[in-house]
Amino acid sequence: MKILNIIGLSAFQIISFIFVVGYFFGILNNYFSDKNNYCAMTYMFEYPQYVRITLDENKIFPQYGLYAYSEGRFTERARKMWFDGVPVLFLPGNSGSHMQARSLASVALRKALSSKYEYHFDYFTINYNEELSGLYGGVLQSQTQFAAACVTKILSLYKSNRYTKSVPISIILIGQSMGGLIAKRLLAYPSTINTTNIVITLATPLEAPVINFDSVINDYYMLMNLEWEAYVRKYKEVEEKKFLITIGSGPRDVLVPAGLTSSNDSHISALTTAIPGVWVTPDHVSMVWCKQLVMVVNRFLFSIIDPHTTQVTENNQKIAASARQYFETNRSMILNPFIIRPNVTMQADSFWYEDNRRIYQISRPEIERTTHLMIRLVSFPQNRFVAVESVNVDDRDWIFGCNAKNVYNSYRYCKEATSLSELSRWTGAATNFGKRKLATVHLHKLMEIEPDWTHVIVKVSPTKKPIVLNVDINDHASREIDVKLPSDFSFGRNVIKDETEANSLYYELILSDLNLIHQAYLLYVEPTSTCQTTQYHVSAELHVPWARNHESFHYFTHLKNTPMKLRLFKSNPNVTLGLEAVDKVKITLLLDPKCTFRIRSVPFLTFLLENASWKNLELQYFTRSLLVLPAYMTALGILNVVAAAVLIVMVFSSQLAHRLLFRIVWRGGTGLAEKMAAGLQKVPMIMSAALVCAVPLSCGAASLAAGAAFYAFMLSKMYEEYLEDFVYRLMSKIASRICRMFKSKETKSATKSCPAKNVTATDKKYPLDESVNASTDDKSTNTENNDNSKALLPKVAEEKKEKCDTNEAKHEDEDLNNINFHMMLFFLWMAVTIVNIPALLTWARNFKYSMVLKPDTSYHTGFVMSACSAIIWQMDGPKKNLRHYDAVAALLYTMAIFILALGPFSLSIVNYGVTFMFTIITIQQLYDKEEPTEVTSEEHLESKVDNASDEKIPSKMDLETETKTEGTKSDTNPDPKSENFANEKATENDENTSECDVCNENRIYNIFKNLREKFSFSDSLEH
Repeated sequence: MKILNIIGLSAFQIISFIFVVGYFFGILNNYFSDKNNYCAMTYMFEYPQYVRITLDENKIFPQYGLYAYSEGRFTERARKMWFDGVPVLFLPGNSGSHMQARSLASVALRKALSSKYEYHFDYFTINYNEELSGLYGGVLQSQTQFAAACVTKILSLYKSNRYTKSVPISIILIGQSMGGLIAKRLLAYPSTINTTNIVITLATPLEAPVINFDSVINDYYMLMNLEWEAYVRKYKEVEEKKFLITIGSGPRDVLVPAGLTSSNDSHISALTTAIPGVWVTPDHVSMVWCKQLVMVVNRFLFSIIDPHTTQVTENNQKIAASARQYFETNRSMILNPFIIRPNVTMQADSFWYEDNRRIYQISRPEIERTTHLMIRLVSFPQNRFVAVESVNVDDRDWIFGCNAKNVYNSYRYCKEATSLSELSRWTGAATNFGKRKLATVHLHKLMEIEPDWTHVIVKVSPTKKPIVLNVDINDHASREIDVKLPSDFSFGRNVIKDETEANSLYYELILSDLNLIHQAYLLYVEPTSTCQTTQYHVSAELHVPWARNHESFHYFTHLKNTPMKLRLFKSNPNVTLGLEAVDKVKITLLLDPKCTFRIRSVPFLTFLLENASWKNLELQYFTRSLLVLPAYMTALGILNVVAAAVLIVMVFSSQLAHRLLFRIVWRGGTGLAEKMAAGLQKVPMIMSAALVCAVPLSCGAASLAAGAAFYAFMLSKMYEEYLEDFVYRLMSKIASRICRMFKSKETKSATKSCPAKNVTATDKKYPLDESVNASTDDKSTNTENNDNSKALLPKVAEEKKEKCDTNEAKHEDEDLNNINFHMMLFFLWMAVTIVNIPALLTWARNFKYSMVLKPDTSYHTGFVMSACSAIIWQMDGPKKNLRHYDAVAALLYTMAIFILALGPFSLSIVNYGVTFMFTIITIQQLYDKEEPTEVTSEEHLESKVDNASDEKIPSKMDLETETKTEGTKSDTNPDPKSENFANEKATENDENTSECDVCNENRIYNIFKNLREKFSFSDSLEH
């Protein structure tokens, strides 16, 4: 604690700094734990061209533009406005470019040419001037209006002629980031509700805004929901036509959390990690060019085209089936009895093979003849379930059910069979480990649905690729492991399975306690010493039942055996509502049959102890609510670091702030700018008036930014007068405390004896003779007074020294109170300015089109803060002893708690809340009156003692020049000369004391100032 007192830091600040360090370690772990981007790049075969299309709405929105994408020889057709394909409109997102459509458009064009389709897609894209629509909601409405006008304009470009079978009546919309939000609204927008039916969103925050900077973005979300409620949800026939497909990324997208990318209006909501054939997690920008995702999106678009009309089919069931085929993964183990499946004729002369083992692997370098692997259906408990994994099997229908009652050349075979492909799915795999499929079949349920069937057949067509089939027949219950997750604060590894069964393929881990998004664990799957091969592959799939299509994959190989991060993007809705968790998270493990593995888990965060109170739901909710404290502690730590950085910059480079300011604002030279700024500093009212006038002429954010720069300049100038002394005083105080900690007792006694020697010398120079008095009464009186003075001398001297130190500290605090007051207000100003930065950037980007930002969400705060600056900037420091300081302090504390509680939901609360606090401080300093100070009895008694001592001591010093009759008078009216002499003597004693005490703050302070002057002098000589 002594060290903390010396440094001047509190334990609260130390803890917040520890949280900041942990926060940055988490950022490093998030970015560098897996730096590989597994998305393949898409390439254009010809140089992309963007043809501008003019609209009447460009007069209203000159900063926006509509373009048609084209390549090579097709560019000339686009320039002639000749379009005969299926129209697709791409809407970029936050700070996005219209050129981001090139990957989707180029792949669609090449697919149409290479496959010789009779139709193709015409891609259009919008240029939104790279506005920050995700941070500043004021541009969303104008972007929506322009997009609606683009839809109407695009459809008007298609004309009925002999080259087209039909004219399109609707447009497919693809939106990335905030562009997807606009695309969703266009589905219910009054002018486009009949011309838009299909929307695909890529990493779009449909649930809620990621960062809520202003209230306008809230109004946009509410208006969109009202339009959906009024025009879509009320009419079932309209709702059936609307297909909203929402696609999120996953953990690599740090800009838009995956939990915000789904919507209750979504027909299909999926993460890229769960989409068949993708299985990767792109970052936010990679969503538009990730080849795996681009290919799936284009396959879906081509599948919903009616070949007769060469436009989007009007069969809603076909569109829904295609969406499920390309964006969803079937994880069923049981056939749907209501689906009619056609029979398939099987080849009798192919190779039919039946293996009676329950667990085995078949590996062949190639297949020359069609092969059928037969799995018998029996009612034994250990044959209840089968998992079949195939590697490099390209057949779409590869697993069947049949009755093997026919015989061909002495072996049994199935003449007809029914496809069970709905029970199979593609599974992810690491690079260079082949394409893998998995079929999971509940054999006993299959026997109940189809009692005539005798076998499940696995078909493998001839191929030159190496083929591997892994078969695991078991009772399913033995492969389900209910995992008891360890406590979050336990540091050991929890062993889930010490060793898996030999040659086994399939395991399921049931995580009953993983229900909330703040829970996080690591899963380790490590080969044991009995592994028969040096190369292995294990895939793990995390399935969240309440978040459909939010699965994620992880691969354990001999090349990369990093742990799997177990985390959720959505909490269990039953748990958040206080109900019992019915659905449970499941991890499906597909092991390498050549190895046995050890499965372990490690927690990130939970509780130390579990007891009977753990069943108390109210206690659980309260404890979970405390999880927000680390975020606040981290924010506080970052604030302390920023404040310390600002202080250090201003201390060690006082000219840095205004030098940078002049280089930015006045590029021609700093001479004239220095003179202008110095003049404005003397008359800050001019600057305040300019800021107030700038609000309606530009935007409130620009006024706030200019005011922050000017305030920083004022503070840098104030440093030259105040802050230097403050820093040296602080450094001398710290050095003095450190010196006193390590100083020996002998040094302390020497320090105490040094003032005594000074007093002795004074006594020798000015002896006190009590026999000077004439009368006996006067002599007795003087003798009594002298005795009292002698008794009070040590005490008075000590009290005077303490009083001088107190007065000196008060004088320092008085000087430094001004800089602290303005520094606090400067940070409040900066908080408001930072919140309005999106408005400032939007205004700067659109400045060449309009000088005034409309709508301006920073108008009111900019106007109020600028008006308050006219009062604050003219004050040297705060007024003291104001009557309502306590009431204002209570109001500010209440407002601070209100901002902390509701600020994370909307930063507009921070914006207006801090402005309100700034205004309250300004009004109080302007109108509140000072309270008269009252002298307490203790202070009066102390002043009496000081006066008595001051009167007695100088009279004794001047006894040689005083007469007997003047002795009494001198007690009440001391000679000014003697008083000056006593003051000089007291100063001399203090200086002697400072010289004797090597740990004295004044002495150390003088050393620092001398060093500063020395360095400043040497710097001036160099220049």
